[in-house]
Amino acid sequence: MADVPNWSVLKPELCDWVAGLMGIDASSVAFEKQPREAFDEGPTVELRLSAYQGVGQDGTRYEFDAAAPNGQQMVPTVTGQRQFTLGVQVQSLDNEDDADAWSYASRLIDRLCRPTSLNKLRKAGLALIEASPPLDLGETLDGHVRSRMQVDLLMGACMAIEDEPTTTIDRAVINVCLTDPDDNPVIQGEATYG
Repeated sequence: MADVPNWSVLKPELCDWVAGLMGIDASSVAFEKQPREAFDEGPTVELRLSAYQGVGQDGTRYEFDAAAPNGQQMVPTVTGQRQFTLGVQVQSLDNEDDADAWSYASRLIDRLCRPTSLNKLRKAGLALIEASPPLDLGETLDGHVRSRMQVDLLMGACMAIEDEPTTTIDRAVINVCLTDPDDNPVIQGEATYG
């Protein structure tokens, strides 16, 4: 499990992933407020991160570090699931049937759940939860139609943050299940301390 998502590493990986799904050059994809090639021909894609939040309740795991000085031997690690929205906005001045923003957005949707796509996300510690339908944001500027589409991807991630060492455990839950040789439960119980 990774520490809090390292966005400086994940952002380039997400750019490459989106470019690969759309079948375009990765230099055409960038996060908002980041430089990219001039918008003269072909599509450009702007990515945005939003709605980063926790899912469910975080858990805390304690590890004993015998080599640490007294008072710093219990090292807590907080773990939990997170989700965020990756906004993908594609625009194109080309209005040919296979090169307009609609074509690129639908290509993204069609390729999202391919095993190769999902494997790339897993390697980065991410998961695809769901995708919105493409939203048409097209407009006419100076007599030219600019096709523009927005797709929002709900993504998941796990995080683990090591906290400051401590000597005490706030609360412990102990589950016990003793079984006979045939794996039938003989004694079951739970005890909570703290």
